[in-house]
Amino acid sequence: MSHSPSPAAAGRPWYLATLGGLASYLDSGVLFATALSISLWQGQFGLSAWSVGAITAALTVSIGIGSLVGGHVGDRFGRKRVYSADLIVFAFGLLWLVFAVNEPMLYVGVVLTGLAAGADLPASLALVGESAPAAKRGRMVSYAQLMWGLGIIVVQVVAKLTAFSGTLMPRILFGQLLLVALVTWALRQRLPESEVWVAERERRNGKKDRSWALLMRRPVLGGLAFTTAFYLLSTVMTQFFGNFGPYAMISLFHFDLPTVTSIMVMIGPVGLVCGIVFMRLVDHRTARTAMFAVGAVVQLAGLLLLVVLPLDATVFVICFMVVIAGASFAGEGNYKVWSQEIFPTSLRGTAQGISFGIARIGAAAFTVVSPTLLHNDPKIVLTILLVATTVAMGLGFLFQPRDSGRTIEQIDAAFAPGPMERHSVGEATREHPTTAEQTT
Repeated sequence: MSHSPSPAAAGRPWYLATLGGLASYLDSGVLFATALSISLWQGQFGLSAWSVGAITAALTVSIGIGSLVGGHVGDRFGRKRVYSADLIVFAFGLLWLVFAVNEPMLYVGVVLTGLAAGADLPASLALVGESAPAAKRGRMVSYAQLMWGLGIIVVQVVAKLTAFSGTLMPRILFGQLLLVALVTWALRQRLPESEVWVAERERRNGKKDRSWALLMRRPVLGGLAFTTAFYLLSTVMTQFFGNFGPYAMISLFHFDLPTVTSIMVMIGPVGLVCGIVFMRLVDHRTARTAMFAVGAVVQLAGLLLLVVLPLDATVFVICFMVVIAGASFAGEGNYKVWSQEIFPTSLRGTAQGISFGIARIGAAAFTVVSPTLLHNDPKIVLTILLVATTVAMGLGFLFQPRDSGRTIEQIDAAFAPGPMERHSVGEATREHPTTAEQTT
């Protein structure tokens, strides 16, 4: 039996993917709006270097906690229960940031927006992955990642246009995110529940939920360990550049804000173009592996140059651009696609929530000390990033799924009680042939 999307999803799959992908848009938007605002907040509210790190970390930790909770709630009570409610909390948190007049209001705002954004991500990605045609699942899930890049570009453009306004700029940045969140919430009210999740709930038919026991067994646990380790180690690097790239340009190289926003506007399209290429090729097994290899080499080369060359503004900006390009082919987009392919429906949101939550919380711990380390010795920070990214790329080479195009039913069947006892995660992903193999 092959997976058929619901009529609503089948008729407008890209519409559904867009509304699901807006979770990634808002996630990146609030992260980069905070990154661009933090220097202004520092002057406006007298923030110390420690407070700069703490506010950024509070946002990242909150996204992680929200993911841990939202992923499991989505598996237990439905994807729609999560994505229908969390954007209201997100919008409320943005109001605190738009009207902030002191440091405590910043903490309230980033915590509320972080919790809501984190809860939305695993539920929305699961909905997109479960509603997409099997042969286009990678493309539609990576489209959500493209929305993540679009969120960055929009924030950068708005920041560039409003940089002259000084401390008004953060209010405008978060205000436009507030508008997008409210429009998205209104449009999502008409989206269907995931048909795959409904079928899974009906199959259980009131039986006791034993998904947590399945989570601890070898195929699922192995996939969870892999995705968590890969995403944690790669996120340390991307979070640093996302949160502190602009901050480093201002504090280390003494760029003014209009110059920084101009640079970021130039860097953003690089990631977007690379993301489009990734989206178009990700459902082809050979191309996916090749893209990962190229992306890994490119971003490691950029980090290595930052470590070994004398650090100046030109080197930093060029390597920043190189690293972003590499991460577009070997980074978060891969993690999101893999997570739809190696977990069963009963645990897809939970597993993503756990890996996403642990990765963001772990990256937040590094975020707290990053500003202080930057001022004391930037090379220490960059060396840590190089080591973490090297390990992440090694894990990706060794353990990434080697197939694509399986239906949701095939993925779930690989975790049925029989195969469960016989196969590891890697073997489970090969239990069924890919769509391409079935047609040859």
